[in-house]
Amino acid sequence: KVSMGRLDEGGSRGECAGLFSLLDEMATAIQQTYGPVLSLAEDMFFVGANDTVDVDLLTAGVWVPIATALMADTAIKMAIFSPGIASILQANYVALDTFLAELASRLLGRSE
Repeated sequence: KVSMGRLDEGGSRGECAGLFSLLDEMATAIQQTYGPVLSLAEDMFFVGANDTVDVDLLTAGVWVPIATALMADTAIKMAIFSPGIASILQANYVALDTFLAELASRLLGRSE
């Protein structure tokens, strides 16, 4: 569950010090719960070396709901995406970028 307390875990209020660990826990939970299904679906839609059906379950089925959840709570949205401190914004960007790369790697066996 995403909360301001969890987001700030291990740091001062508004630092988002817990964002990396929160996203890592989410990626692990998603991998354990949905990894085999997403991997199988990815294999089903692969039609050839240069031809694939344009189905992106990772984006539409995993990332969009996570991003929507992060944006639903105004305090969490502001803390992550508009902290007002450049170093925190950069750290949050890196955390989210790393999360997406690791999620794709864990779920699909490759980075996208």
